[in-house]
Amino acid sequence: MTRLIRGIITALAAVGLVAAVNVASSSAAPTLAFEAQFGTAADFYDRFDYGLSGLLDGVYTQAPTHGDHNMACMGPTTLRDVVLGGSPIYNQLFWHCAPTGDPSSGHVMTGIDTTGYNIAWFSPKPTFTAVSKVCWDINMTELSHRKWTQVLFVGQADAVRYPDGQTINGPQWKARGTGGFDLGYVSPDFQFPALNGPTSGIEPQGGTLAGVKVQENAPSWFQNQTNWTFRGFGLALNGITDKAARYTQCVENQPNNIVRFTQNTPGAPRTFDMPGQIPQAPVRVVFQDDNYDPIKGDAYNRDNMTWHWDNIQIFTEGSAPPTTTTAATTTTVATTTTQPTTTTTAATTTTTAATTTTQPSTTTTHATTTTATSLPTTTTTTAATSTTAATTTIPAPACPATFSQVEVAWCELVNARLDALEAA
Repeated sequence: MTRLIRGIITALAAVGLVAAVNVASSSAAPTLAFEAQFGTAADFYDRFDYGLSGLLDGVYTQAPTHGDHNMACMGPTTLRDVVLGGSPIYNQLFWHCAPTGDPSSGHVMTGIDTTGYNIAWFSPKPTFTAVSKVCWDINMTELSHRKWTQVLFVGQADAVRYPDGQTINGPQWKARGTGGFDLGYVSPDFQFPALNGPTSGIEPQGGTLAGVKVQENAPSWFQNQTNWTFRGFGLALNGITDKAARYTQCVENQPNNIVRFTQNTPGAPRTFDMPGQIPQAPVRVVFQDDNYDPIKGDAYNRDNMTWHWDNIQIFTEGSAPPTTTTAATTTTVATTTTQPTTTTTAATTTTTAATTTTQPSTTTTHATTTTATSLPTTTTTTAATSTTAATTTIPAPACPATFSQVEVAWCELVNARLDALEAA
């Protein structure tokens, strides 16, 4: 059976697809420690820190980007100018709208389009310990392929490493954040200790930074600051043009050093099990709108550069909600995401069959149980839990010669995990 597992993983690796090595469901019921439904603007501005990391004013694109929802906060196909050339900048980067006038339609937009690498970030004010799961709703519109989102887990040392206004390596970068510190940390692809490449200038040093990067709707995960454990090569989901529909995405710790990414889509939900864990030490949870010269990317359109965020939820294990928040403490995910047409419900089965769903919802409900593991083509592969009679160790297949250094590292990690399964 282990030979079969190795064959499946090797075949999937060759085409850039990854299945779970070990699939297991979390048995503990997490506590909903923080929730923001953005019914009012204060639900964002009073409860989150936010900032702009990267190159300073004067390097932004000359023409203004057009953000979704005009100044009268009409529908998402109406536009507003987003101009970053002066101060204050935050009212340009982050804006709240409830387009129907009902608080249930309220959500927050980020829109950034710069020369170089910049990050518009926001983070709940509390620090959380033993984070087990984070969920958020977001549009899946195809934006520039050089624009992506990240959800990062920033340890205590890094969270206070860059005080607001601190100059970083000369005048080119300066720390900026409303909470007194800049939390615009970068993934391993943009960490240059000498600051001689594309970076926000906010470099992790604590050794614990972890997070998920979602580019072209495909997830990647990195651990311990520099280690990519999963890359979403070949998993892009492009061509979506609906600005109004928002879809629930979650990252959740699983047993056996697995972090699970679940993603509702206009078709069936997708699930990816990635080697890694959300850090259990105290962290700030940071949501990011990243871009690196987006005008150079495929699908660039300055009228289409907005992320729509809603229903942010942070779950912890065995701890009460922080006293600095007013979030509800129920363990049931709220069903308040208003969408344009039908109902999307996250699958609640723990079987291995792919679960279908209807299209973007008037109400998005995310169950607290886990979904099945499925690949983009609805092919589902799970590792068997039975043992075989084989007594010899099966050598790991060679990693494909066409793999990059990062992909080879991932391939070797999977082989090591399989060796451990054989020895068990």
